[in-house]
Amino acid sequence: MGRYDIVPGLGHLAVVDGRTDYKLRLVYKGNSFAKLSFSIPGPGGRVAVTGRDTNRYLPPGTVSYGETLFSRDSKVFEIGAGYGGLISALVLAKPIHRPTVCDSFMYDLGQDMLEFAKEERLGTEHHQLIIRKFLFRGRIITDPKRVNLITCRLSDLLNLHPELEETFDEVVDLAAARFYARVSDDLVGSEVNDIKKRLLKPGRILRTY
Repeated sequence: MGRYDIVPGLGHLAVVDGRTDYKLRLVYKGNSFAKLSFSIPGPGGRVAVTGRDTNRYLPPGTVSYGETLFSRDSKVFEIGAGYGGLISALVLAKPIHRPTVCDSFMYDLGQDMLEFAKEERLGTEHHQLIIRKFLFRGRIITDPKRVNLITCRLSDLLNLHPELEETFDEVVDLAAARFYARVSDDLVGSEVNDIKKRLLKPGRILRTY
């Protein structure tokens, strides 16, 4: 486990990796999903890596996760999964196809920083619960038997993996490239949507989450 700096701030505590400038922020106020997040450097500024729960992905009017969102035989691609709950929920539902994730986040480092915060018992008990939840999700996302994780920027994806074009039934982007496009990926919204459409199978409709 790496050694990290623990830096207190106004209303928060940060675990800082001096080599990469990755920061794990434990916030004492605010809504639940924002209480624990990473802040990482991007080409145009810092980018937040969060862990929204599965219900944050549901379209309006959807009652619960499951067959109402995706069928078991759907091929699902998520842009910038971070520590969000969708991928682990999909895996636990035993899909026919492994979900695919594209994220430039360094999960090995993120997992180690979370383990450090857990061992040091940083934050409140609520923070510790979220840390354990993130660690669980991270173990699933980084398991190649369960998830096809592609570590790269979205702008490089189809140059590196042209075989992914017209492959997926569902392309999910929840406040990742869609929100941070100008900051993290040198893309504008229309270019992000173009990449998403190129990933979808012919005839599939691009849904916004």
